[in-house]
Amino acid sequence: MNEQQNHITGEYYDRVRGQIEHEDNLITQRLAWLMASQSFLFSAYAIVMSSLKPGDPASRLEEVKLHFYRFLPVAGFISTALIYASICGGVLAICQLRQRWDSQQVQALSLNRPPIHSSRLIFALGQCAPRLLPPTLLGMWVYLFWRGGL
Repeated sequence: MNEQQNHITGEYYDRVRGQIEHEDNLITQRLAWLMASQSFLFSAYAIVMSSLKPGDPASRLEEVKLHFYRFLPVAGFISTALIYASICGGVLAICQLRQRWDSQQVQALSLNRPPIHSSRLIFALGQCAPRLLPPTLLGMWVYLFWRGGL
């Protein structure tokens, strides 16, 4: 590989790696949003559930609490689904960038740079939380929705 090809490939490497890092940071931020929103919603759900008085449905306050109790699982499901969709978008973007890099058949080591990304196994293990936590939370919200008597 001549010096100019090495320079162009090095720039390409830097761009691809930078984009992968950017997408990875976005996934991390989205996972943080998910955990923050879910902790708030589960706390609200628990507070409302513990304050409901089943024997006094005539009270206006109890009626509002009951509506809130029924609404929280819907809000939890929708927020989880939306954040999960954005996480999936980031994961797909990283996979596409990796495929483009792999199609170039350029060895990062020949550029005196680290690999563009970790091995597939390490990548898959690192993606367990972003890929599995949202569906788990979706399932929990569905359960609470049906358990709540809607």
